[in-house]
Amino acid sequence: MSKDPAFLFYYENYSHGTRLFTFEQKGAYMDLLIEQADNYSLSVETIKEILKEKFDELWPVIKSKFKKERNDKFFNERLRREQEKRKNYSESRRINRTKSKIKPEKHMNNISKRYDVHMEDKDKDKDKDKNKDKIIVKNKDKTITWRTSFEEYLKITNKSIKELIADKEELNKQQEFNPNLDLILTLKKSYTNFWGTKAGWVNKKKKRTGDIDMRMTFINSLSQRMNKVYKNTDEEENTDPNGNQLPAGV
Repeated sequence: MSKDPAFLFYYENYSHGTRLFTFEQKGAYMDLLIEQADNYSLSVETIKEILKEKFDELWPVIKSKFKKERNDKFFNERLRREQEKRKNYSESRRINRTKSKIKPEKHMNNISKRYDVHMEDKDKDKDKDKNKDKIIVKNKDKTITWRTSFEEYLKITNKSIKELIADKEELNKQQEFNPNLDLILTLKKSYTNFWGTKAGWVNKKKKRTGDIDMRMTFINSLSQRMNKVYKNTDEEENTDPNGNQLPAGV
């Protein structure tokens, strides 16, 4: 079996474990890890060759990251464990392939899908603490739309009414059609009493269209009597049930 050209590197563990190291110590430590990955363990001669004239300065600090074997060679326990895990997993896949009738290319597809999960870091307690307050969406294929989420509907509705109220040209045009209306208050009333509520959302969901034009919905609400707020209350009282102005004295 050929030599494994890689090993899993958990950057958070590395960063935490070397937080008190200088940049030089971190670099030397990484060089020694790479050498171990290539040769399984490190002799004192090899360590001296890598650290060179800095051996007496660096090794006393970095040495704490390595264990000594009976043959007087050194190794980083975590790195060796990860390499053994990769080796054992790859070997188990190889054995399974020789026993199975499934084509080799299908085996490789299965391995690639499961490898990361199998080789996952087992130090999960810290990660669980970090994620305990997070909401995990299990069904990632479910798209959130205004139909499935009231919050999404409100985003569209809020944006539409704000843009309409800020559109002076459109308001001037609508004021010509509705000279007695307080347009801003009428729009706000239609939003507060209906379109900005779940009742308005349910009403919109009855439509079969995929998109909703809330801007036009608010413009149309100006003609609905239940929404109308007049500039002068006397004018409101002098209208018929359809909102049409009655002749004076009626």
